[in-house]
Amino acid sequence: MLHALTLLALLHAPFGPLAPVAPGDTGAPGPAPSSQGNQDTPQNPFAAPKAAPVLASDGQPAEPGRIPADTSPAARERWQELAARVAEDATPLRSFDLYFDVIVRRQGGSNDLGKVRYAFDAERSWLRSEFLKARRVQVRGPRGDWLSEDGVATSLTGRENTKSREEMDDWVAIAKNFLTIARLGSVRLVRIEAVDGPGVPLPRKDIGARAQGLTWLAVSSPDFRITRSVRGTLEPVYRAVLGYSPGAENALSIVLLSEDDQRTIVIESAQLITLDGWRDFDGQRLPQEMKVYGVDLDSQPWTFQNQPLADMWLSSDKARLNPRLGEALFLPE
Repeated sequence: MLHALTLLALLHAPFGPLAPVAPGDTGAPGPAPSSQGNQDTPQNPFAAPKAAPVLASDGQPAEPGRIPADTSPAARERWQELAARVAEDATPLRSFDLYFDVIVRRQGGSNDLGKVRYAFDAERSWLRSEFLKARRVQVRGPRGDWLSEDGVATSLTGRENTKSREEMDDWVAIAKNFLTIARLGSVRLVRIEAVDGPGVPLPRKDIGARAQGLTWLAVSSPDFRITRSVRGTLEPVYRAVLGYSPGAENALSIVLLSEDDQRTIVIESAQLITLDGWRDFDGQRLPQEMKVYGVDLDSQPWTFQNQPLADMWLSSDKARLNPRLGEALFLPE
């Protein structure tokens, strides 16, 4: 059965190019609601702008689970096949507590981060990212964003901690994509297309060979996350190109994600993810390895980098899905 973990690394912005943070829902704590009445009335010149309703390709509002009326029969069939596999998991995901071994690569070398723990409470958008090797913990919880290093906790407030808060936004985006794919049949669909392939150059012959044997589907939706939007709209629409093997339990194999610019990708925000080593865990099927590739903007024509920005190996023996996560887990240490 296809599981949400296939896209946990989908928006791995900490390893990608930096661009202005898009306004919108990142899960960051916001200001408390005012008691002075409706702050969104036209009389309030300081009210934040509201995003206009997102329209689907048929001109109607994009609503959870609604397939646009102008979707082709082939695209509809592929979408229903893919969404049905996710729906086989009868228990909705509300939280997770996962461990990964992570290697990140930047220009000039690689960095073995060792084991990294990610715990997320979806209802409250609380997150704990714990780098065990470096003894570094970041939490977003009831007291806001905090960083703990070697037992010393620092509140991530103020201009000097902007980058650290953005990193938390990134990890919350990753967590929300995890849950979006878990509820794939309920996402807001702007457009679904049956496509012949990823539509972009692939970085390596082995990835290209794998792509040849897959069935492809392009899905546009505002319910994915990148957080660092190049276009900077209030509610960006993202284009996920999904390569999967029909009839296989470990269906999803290659994913390409970027912002959607009139059915084309925005190169600066594009990322490629490969998924391998599927195994059964607690009645669900999880990929054991995920590789995240960034764009090589210096190549002509452009392609993705030959080496992944990040390798992530899931420690399935420690994975917990829908655990009870107490408030103490998200407090500074």
